[in-house]
Amino acid sequence: MDGSRTEKLDAGNNVKSVTITETGIAAANVDFYFTYDGAGSFTSASGLNLGHSQARNGMNGEGSNTVSIDAEGNAVIQGAGGYYLRFNSTAGETNYRFRYYTADKQNPVALYKLIEG
Repeated sequence: MDGSRTEKLDAGNNVKSVTITETGIAAANVDFYFTYDGAGSFTSASGLNLGHSQARNGMNGEGSNTVSIDAEGNAVIQGAGGYYLRFNSTAGETNYRFRYYTADKQNPVALYKLIEG
């Protein structure tokens, strides 16, 4: 997800291309990151909050998240409204979308830690 966007993180085709290897992720730049405060809040590089306080599909930038890791190593990020941050890869190439969905209906997300140097 592109955290450098200055408006509407819940936008179609809000993706960034990266290469995942055994040693990490390679990208042309890292200006699209999110920070996590350890207490449920994710903030995009542009300062937008990642959250959803409603019990329906969407992303409104409100509320905090509960974060855990499932048995397969996937991040489980649940918004205040009870829905889960997932990736919809079936919406068509121009409309791929990260947003909060009901559990297990879309693809899980992964979290990576930036190691500078």
